[in-house]
Amino acid sequence: MCADWKSGYNPDVITTGLEKIKSTSENGEVSFTGFEFNDYVTVLLSSLKFVFPFPDLYKRQFVHKGIAIVAKSKTLTKSALLQEISKLEQAYMREPIKEYLLVSDISLHIPTARESVGLNDTRIIFSCHLSSKIQRDVFLKLGREFLNRELPTAYSYIQIMTRGRSPEEAGIVALDTIDLLRGIWNFALNRKRHVVLHAKKRDPINKILLGPLHSLHYPNGKRLPDPFWYDPTYVEPVSPMDLRRNWDSLRSFERQVRKRLSKSHSRTFMEEAFRRYAVALDERNHETAFLKLWSLLEYLTRTTIKDSHKVTVTRAVSVWSDRDFHQEVLHHLRDYRNSAVHMDQRNEEITKLLYQLKRYVEALLEFHVFHGHKFANLGNITSFFDLPTDKATLTEQKHLIQKRLRFIRT
Repeated sequence: MCADWKSGYNPDVITTGLEKIKSTSENGEVSFTGFEFNDYVTVLLSSLKFVFPFPDLYKRQFVHKGIAIVAKSKTLTKSALLQEISKLEQAYMREPIKEYLLVSDISLHIPTARESVGLNDTRIIFSCHLSSKIQRDVFLKLGREFLNRELPTAYSYIQIMTRGRSPEEAGIVALDTIDLLRGIWNFALNRKRHVVLHAKKRDPINKILLGPLHSLHYPNGKRLPDPFWYDPTYVEPVSPMDLRRNWDSLRSFERQVRKRLSKSHSRTFMEEAFRRYAVALDERNHETAFLKLWSLLEYLTRTTIKDSHKVTVTRAVSVWSDRDFHQEVLHHLRDYRNSAVHMDQRNEEITKLLYQLKRYVEALLEFHVFHGHKFANLGNITSFFDLPTDKATLTEQKHLIQKRLRFIRT
């Protein structure tokens, strides 16, 4: 387990710059002059590739401590800095794993007073009431003053038993887990929903949203003063989704998806896709939601930076029967995406566009879930997307491949 430099960066430039602004006092204390130091650190953070998904807080600490240690004993070079950061990385990985409890609320009503869901070795508990042992009142008072917004009062509570080498890591694991579950649940509910226009107000497409404040506790309910997570885009509560009637069908669909993912060679890839789906459609700003959803479309079609947007469109339409029509729709969505990114243009019909794009993202999610397990790896899925969709062309290629195989055997 060692950090490494990403391709495309030249860390020599950064370490040389740091060495130039370094100064050492008579008692051996090292400092850096000028405003460039913060620029150098942020570039270093972007240029480093970590094998383990460390919390951002610890990545920054690794870089700051690594710079300080190397600068004090020797000349700053990219190899010396990488060696020291790797040592800090390995020391973190040796830390004991501890248990924590993340508490928040969620915009749904459950059929009973308490429901429990197990996901990826993490226990998620939904309840109508919190135990008096969970100390959250002071936290909510501070959070209300901090956000200066009306907090949800009709949501259900959610408790996530989580583990990590640090509180930050445990919190990230918990939030990733609930986002995965919300992605699957919202996918089940959203697939049946078509565009609903409101005269003045734009609501998130997702119906199952987390509350804006998430507190971390010890298993006994005592709250850790730090860290806590909040939603900076939070505006107001939404109407909770009443799951009392369709709880069983929703859970059945969720188990079906998870069963397929457990058999898939691209499970990790797809779990991240569902998280990104949840986060994209949590957005009240539909322009932002559109751009996040287009990014997810590129992710699901495995479009690389070197590929053109035509690759995204071609692969996305390959799972549809009326490909000519859907290719036209995706071209028009791609044009809006480009104008929104490059020319900062807005469209009064953005909600309609968002629902159109949602249709193609959900079709790809469905394909990956219900057909992805038939492929040995993601590369094979990409090759499948790139195959011709005309039966005559495919048949001709099949005959050519068979002839080639016979020729090789002879």
